[in-house]
Amino acid sequence: MLGKKSPPEDLRSRAERILNEDASLASSPLRGDLEELFHELDVYRIELEIQNEELRASQEKLQESRSRYYELYNLAPVAFLTVSPIYPHRILGANSMACRALGMTRTRLVGMPFSQFAAAEEISALHDFINKLKRSDEELTTEIRMHRKSPPLEFFARIQAVRVEKKKQEARILLAMSDVSELVRARRVLQRDRDVLGKLVQERTAELETANRDLGQKNQELEDFAFIASHDLREPIRKVLTFGSILEERYKDRLDKAGHDYLDRMRRAASRMELMLTSLLEYSRLDTSARSIEKVSLNEVLNQVRSNLAEEIAHRKARLKIGDLPVIEAEPQQIVQLFQNLIANALKYSEKPPEINVYAENGRGRCTIYVVDNGIGFEPKYLDKIFSPFERLHGRETYEGTGMGLTICRKIAERHKGGITATSTPGEGSVFIVTLPYKQ
Repeated sequence: MLGKKSPPEDLRSRAERILNEDASLASSPLRGDLEELFHELDVYRIELEIQNEELRASQEKLQESRSRYYELYNLAPVAFLTVSPIYPHRILGANSMACRALGMTRTRLVGMPFSQFAAAEEISALHDFINKLKRSDEELTTEIRMHRKSPPLEFFARIQAVRVEKKKQEARILLAMSDVSELVRARRVLQRDRDVLGKLVQERTAELETANRDLGQKNQELEDFAFIASHDLREPIRKVLTFGSILEERYKDRLDKAGHDYLDRMRRAASRMELMLTSLLEYSRLDTSARSIEKVSLNEVLNQVRSNLAEEIAHRKARLKIGDLPVIEAEPQQIVQLFQNLIANALKYSEKPPEINVYAENGRGRCTIYVVDNGIGFEPKYLDKIFSPFERLHGRETYEGTGMGLTICRKIAERHKGGITATSTPGEGSVFIVTLPYKQ
C-alpha cells in the first residue's frame, strides 16, 4: 500500500490520505486532545515511512548507476587513471585496462607515483605536462615513453588528460592512456624512409646536374659541329662546284664526251653532298636550338605548308584536303617543318596526281594527326628503315632527296613528347600518324 504512487501532492497530504483510507493504521481509539495528538504522531510516522521508502528507491537507483558506471569504466578498452596533481602524482584509481597496460594489479598500482612508469628521460616531460594541466581547464595531450612491469617492458603512450576539481573535494587529474607503440614505430620507419628518399633525391639531383652539364657540353659540341658543317665542310664543296662551272665555261670545247660526263657527275655529287650537309645541319639544330613554346593552330600550320609548297602542288596537280585540326603547345617553326616534310614526301612519292588528306582525332591529353596519301607506298618491313638517317628505299635517279626528311620528322615529334609511325600498302598509298600532346 505504501509503495503505491499517487499524483503529485505534498508529503503531509499523502500521509493524511493514507491514514484516512486505513483506520487500522491509527495508534489509539481515544478521542479529544489525545486523539488529535495521536493523529499527528501517526501522520508523522507515515511521512517518515514514505520518505524512507523513497530514500531506499533512490539509493537502489544510485547503486545501479554506480554499478553501471563502474562496469563501463572498468571494462573500457582504454586505460583510465585518476592521478593526484600534487607531487609525486600518486595514482588514485585505475581500471582493468590500465592495470594490464602497466602490468600490475589494481591493489599494487593505487598509491604508486605515476611518474615511476615513465622512462627516465621522460620524467621531466611528464611533470611539465601535469603542471600545465594544473594551470589549464582544457584537455591536453602528450606522448610519453613508458615502462611496464611485464613484457614487453617498454611502450609509447598517448595521454589525454584533464583536471577535475569539485567542491569539498581535492582536485584530481583524469587520464586516458593508449598504447601507440605501433604508430610511433611506423612514424619512425616513415621518417627513416623519408631520410633515405631525401638522400636518394639529393644523389639523383646531383646526377641530373652532372648529366645536364654533360648534356650542355654535348650540345656545345653539336653546335660546334653544326658550325663546321655549315662553314668549313661546305666551303670545299662550294669550291668544287665553282671550279666545275669554270671548267665547263672555259674548257668545254677541249673536253670530249667522257670528260663532260665526268664533270657532270662531279657537280651532281658535290650538290648532293651540300644538300646532305644542309640536312644534317638542320637535324643537329633540332636539339641545340632554344625551345620557344607557344600555342599553335595546326590548321594555320597546314595552310602555311600549302603556301610554301604551292608551286609543287600546282605542278603535280595535287589535291590537299585539310580537316579540322586542334590547337597545341609547340615550337611553330619545327611543327611547320614536320608537316612540310610529310606533305613534300606525299607529293614526291606519287606516280599519279597526288591526293592528300590531313585530319585529326582528339584524345585524352593528346591528339593524333593522320596524313593520308595515294602514293607508291612501301613494304611494312621497311617501317623502321624509313625513319633512319640517310636511309633510302629508292635510287637517286628515281627520286631525289637525302633520306633525312622523315628522320627530322621523328626528331621533332619526340622533342615535343610525341611520336610518329606509319602504315602502308605498296601501290595504294601510305598513312603517316603523328601523335602530339596538347600541352608541353
